[in-house]
Amino acid sequence: MLFALGFKDIEPYDLSLSLGKIGICASLNSDVEITLDEFLHLAAFYIRQRDETEEIDKLFQIFDGGGEGVISFDKMKKVAQDVGLNIRDYILHEMISEADKDHDGVLNISEFRDVIKRNNTYF
Repeated sequence: MLFALGFKDIEPYDLSLSLGKIGICASLNSDVEITLDEFLHLAAFYIRQRDETEEIDKLFQIFDGGGEGVISFDKMKKVAQDVGLNIRDYILHEMISEADKDHDGVLNISEFRDVIKRNNTYF
């Protein structure tokens, strides 16, 4: 996923250090499973070093998938599964509901930006 965001040159050692900075213990010789929330924190850690809005928009495009301009439950579930996360449906629904300010059942780019900025101390 980080590769898709344009972070193509992250060395394993640097990634291990970055995970440590957000509270995830990882060694170079081990597989680590992280939650979607932890992934968002990790992505935010790298994104803060770039133009904030542009990078959040890139992340939105990954979730949006079809380019419809919204993130639905199905799209969020697909991204979670694509990165190997098994997140219960009710948790995904709660995540969307928490950020869905206009109560249309999906996240538009503005709502997505707000939730990323609100939930990350990195911005």
